[in-house]
Parts: sequence; structure tokens; C-alpha cells
Amino acid sequence: MRRAPCCAGFRLDGERHRKNRRRRRRRFHHIFGERAELLGFILRRLDLLHDWYGDHIRVHPRGTGERLSCLLTARLGELQKSSGARLLLVAEYDPVVWDDPSFAAEQRRMTRDLLACGRKNGLATLDSYEALAATPRPRDLYVLWHMNAAGNALIARLIADALGLKGY
Repeated sequence: MRRAPCCAGFRLDGERHRKNRRRRRRRFHHIFGERAELLGFILRRLDLLHDWYGDHIRVHPRGTGERLSCLLTARLGELQKSSGARLLLVAEYDPVVWDDPSFAAEQRRMTRDLLACGRKNGLATLDSYEALAATPRPRDLYVLWHMNAAGNALIARLIADALGLKGY
């Protein structure tokens, strides 16, 4: 019996944004009351919304996430072998990559290292950066931190091509 291929997507540094979003939003609402919505509107207009929702405090020593992620690719490689299903490791990018060159350089370095670790552990890999960068305005593929329909369609086409699925 042939197993269907699987995809494991990642976006580095995304956990930092998700981790304390609800707690932080509640904290701001507690401090600012009804004005919290106005503050959110102002931060959105100033393109500082990431400070409203995000949590920018490093919890673990630098490099811990990279080391753990590499260990995870080893585990995914083992699961691929034991299950017989092909696994594709897909790199996606935080929208800040398109706004901040120094952030982009660090994200690209970490992504290259993690994809190399995945390949070393027997995984097929896909880096979406070049395809995203080739669009006229990569930042327009996102709504806040998540991809919009056009961004998701581009990623889906890349995955379909990488898996050899015709006509998607």
C-alpha cells in the first residue's frame, strides 16, 4: 500500500508571537479599558501592531530553538522511515522578513540551517523564499502575520510542484 505524502511547514520565530498574545491583549485591555480598541487601531495605522500582539522577550538562550528544531527533523526523519510516507519540510516566512533586512538575514540563515538539518535526516525540503520574493510585493501576501488567499495559493502550488502533483 502506497502512503500519501505529508507536509510539515514551519515559520521561524512564530512561537514568539503566539505564545503570550492572549495574555498580553488582556493585560492591555485591563490597563486601557475601552481605550484598548483605540490603541489597537492607532498601532495598526502606525504599522506597530506586532508590539500589540507579539511578545518579544526571549525565554530560552539564543540558539536553543535552532537546536531543538534540528532534533525535531531527526524525529520526523524516523517517522518517515517507519511509516513509509514521504515527508516534505516546508519553510515559510514571517511577514517582517519583507520589512526588516537584518531580521530577514537572520531568518534566512536559521532557515537554511534547519532545511540542511532536515535534508541530513532524509527529509525532502522546500524553501518558499525565492518564490515569495519573486512576486511584485511579497508583503501583500499576508494579512497581519498570516498569509492571505494569494499567499496560501502560492504555497500550495509550490508544495504541489514539489510533490509532483499535476494540475493543481
